[in-house]
Order: sequence, then structure tokens, then C-alpha cells
Amino acid sequence: MYGRLTRIKGSPDGLEESVRTFEKDVAAPARGEPGFRGLALMGNRETGDAIAIAYWEDKAAMEASAEKMKQIRAAHAAASGGKLTITSVESGEVVSMERVGDPRAGTFARINTVDGKPELADAAISAYKAQVLPLLKTLRGFRSAVATVNRETGRVVVGTVWETAADREASDSKVAELRKSTAAAGGGSSAKVELLEIVFADIPAGARTGG
Repeated sequence: MYGRLTRIKGSPDGLEESVRTFEKDVAAPARGEPGFRGLALMGNRETGDAIAIAYWEDKAAMEASAEKMKQIRAAHAAASGGKLTITSVESGEVVSMERVGDPRAGTFARINTVDGKPELADAAISAYKAQVLPLLKTLRGFRSAVATVNRETGRVVVGTVWETAADREASDSKVAELRKSTAAAGGGSSAKVELLEIVFADIPAGARTGG
């Protein structure tokens, strides 16, 4: 499975409207693309910024959808009347997906991004699977963890989802040191951490890959 992650610059008064139109303008047409495996939108209600991630059956399906999804993103941004701007689009292989709760809106995400070295990407993922993931699964409120890697750039993104914002915040101190060591294993100096709320989720229950 592969994922395409889109970062969106927004405004606080634009996020709610984006969520209301996301199903019609983005999710519905995306479902019609061959190999589509799911879509989620995460937002920051204070800034209006958001991250959307779409999952695809394999790299070929993701690449085949590129032009159509570009058009969909552009149309959604244009419909916002300037309240939304697409700032970046990146992709990666989903190397681990662990879920103990069905994906749904109203849960809370922590996105960890490490810009490492391509030749050390597998080492970072191995450290994550051996040390971080087992700990995450023991923590209160854990719902899911998804890890992606771009082997060309060395970028590793790990997204975790928690039942409540309090659960997410309580877990942070328990994984902070492992986050640093995993980033170092991948050749990165540190991990960028973003806190977001899941505001839209259309991912089949039980979806998982890797381990």
C-alpha cells in the first residue's frame, strides 16, 4: 500500500467549510479511482491548517491517480475562495499499519516526520517496529499507527491516532526518547511533531498492512 500526503494552509474560519465540502468535492471522486484504499483529513482548528492522506493499493495505482487527484485538489482549493492553499504533496510506501479501533472523525492525531538519509530509512523503520510500536499499543487511548517511508528522500512519517486529546498528550512523554532514537537511526537530527484532529475518515475498518 502507498500513501499520498497533502499539506493544506488554511484559516480558522475556513476549516469547517472545508470539512463540509470534503466528502462531495474530494472523497466521492477519489473513490472512483482504481486502487483507492481510503482517505482521511486532519485539521488544526486554531490555525485552519490541515493534512489529507489518501491510501492506494500499490505504487502503480497511486501514480495513475496523480493527475486526477491534482485536479481534485485544485478544484477544492479554488472553491474555498482563497481560504485554502495546497502547500505540498508527498508520497511514501506504507510499511506498517496497526489499528485497534475503526477509523473515525473526532479522534486525535500526532504526526511525526523525520527527514533522514535514504540509505538509513530501513533502519529507522526497523527501530520503530521493534521499539516504538509495541509501546504505543500498550498506552491508554491508542487507536492506530501508520508508518510510511519515501526511500528516495529518506523521509519517514509516523502518524498515531488517539481516542482523546488527553490520551495523546499523556502518551507523548512515554515515547519522546524513543522518537529521538528512531530519528537518529534514520539519520535525522529530530522529528517534527504536529498535533491534529481527525475531522474526516473514510478508511475501511480493519485495514492494515506490514506490522
